[in-house]
Parts: sequence; C-alpha cells; structure tokens
Amino acid sequence: MILNTRAIIIKEFTVGEGDKYISLFSDKFGRINVSAKGTNHYNKGFTAGTQLFVYGNFNIKKTGDTYKLLNIEIMKTFHKLRNDIVALSYASFIAEFLNEVTKENSSNKNLLTLTLYTLHEITKNKLSSKLIRFVFEMRAMRYLGFMPNVITCTKCEKDLQTINIQKKYIFSIENGGLICDECNIKGLRLSVGTIYAFRYILNAPLKELYHFSIISNLAIEFCSISEKYSQYYIEKDFKTLQFINCL
Repeated sequence: MILNTRAIIIKEFTVGEGDKYISLFSDKFGRINVSAKGTNHYNKGFTAGTQLFVYGNFNIKKTGDTYKLLNIEIMKTFHKLRNDIVALSYASFIAEFLNEVTKENSSNKNLLTLTLYTLHEITKNKLSSKLIRFVFEMRAMRYLGFMPNVITCTKCEKDLQTINIQKKYIFSIENGGLICDECNIKGLRLSVGTIYAFRYILNAPLKELYHFSIISNLAIEFCSISEKYSQYYIEKDFKTLQFINCL
C-alpha cells in the first residue's frame, strides 16, 4: 500500500552505515516510524529530507506493520533553529514531547499545525523560548484532551466568565481548573491577568496564538502553573529539559 501524507520529522536515528529510521508526526496517521534506506550514500535527496524538523509531503510504502520511505517533497526545513543553541534546545523538547504523547493511527491535525507555528515562532526571537514552550504545552493539552477549565468552577460549575480584577483566584491542578470561593478547595493562587492569558492561549486562532504581550510577573506565573499542570497530566520525564534547565 502506498501512502501520501504531510508530516514533520520528530526523531531520527542511523542504522549501520547508510540507513536511517525516522519518526514522522503525520496529519493522517499520527506518529509512525519509517525506514529510509541509503540516506548517507547514494540518495542525497533522502539525506536532506530525513533530518530532524523537516516538514513536507512524504510518500511511504506500508507492508504489514512496517513503513518504507519512497520519496520526499520538502516544504520547510526550519534550518534557522540550528543557528542558536537555545532555539534548537526548545525545538528539540517539542520533538521529544510529540514523540511521547502521539500515537500511531491517531490523527491530530491541530497539534501538527500548532507544532509548525511554534517552531516558526522560535526562529523569530520575539517571545522568549521559555514562554513559547509553555504556550505550546498548554495549547497541546487542549488537543490531547487535558484542557484546563478557566471559564467555570471545575467543582460546582459556577460561571466565572466575569472575574473581579481585585481578586486572586484558585487554580486546582488535580481538579483541572479554576475553583470558586464557595467550594473552598486548596490550590494555587492565580492572578486575573494570568487567567486572561490562559483563556487567550487556549482559544485564540492558531495563526494568532503568539501575537500577544504579557508583563513579566504574569509570564512567570503562567509558566510555573503550566509546568505543574503538564507534569501532572503527561507524567513523562523529558531528557531535553535537563539540558534546557542548565542553559
């Protein structure tokens, strides 16, 4: 069976002297591992097209449970990511994140689109790479079925759409979102500005996702809560974060 799909390479590893396996995050088939023969010798097109972060049209032959690369039409290489160690580190985290949370035959086109916008944003250096990482993670949580509730009380469903700018609110990671005063559940104190940031990041059109500004103290609060939330629901240890935390 011949398959055609748009995908981005989220992992690559060489086998022997001239063969390679790549992990694709595909718009149609989720994450699939594909054999690419002769990437280091006779097929220079494969060499260029089988590198990490390459996005394009992939022609693949499926035989049973195995996939073999036939051809690549490169659409984007994200080459600029390799010019900066910080940008490359955060992009590598996104690739590792996708490797952990995506599955074969589980299409998630929104997550793929989010990934492409995010990698492009990292190359622009307008927002900090750290902030971009957590914006990506929280929007990804929506597409993975772990979207936090920042509109109503997660416990009693009281409407919290209109919020008092003079107050601080409780965010319960275990309960998955905001908690009203009446429910009296312990959690993290959340500024009103951070609630608005969450609402924007979870719901903005993807092409406008990174078109915002945020003051430093709210950015710190947003990143801190996002990190705790993601760790609680994803439950993975990412090797790339060990390096990022040393930068």
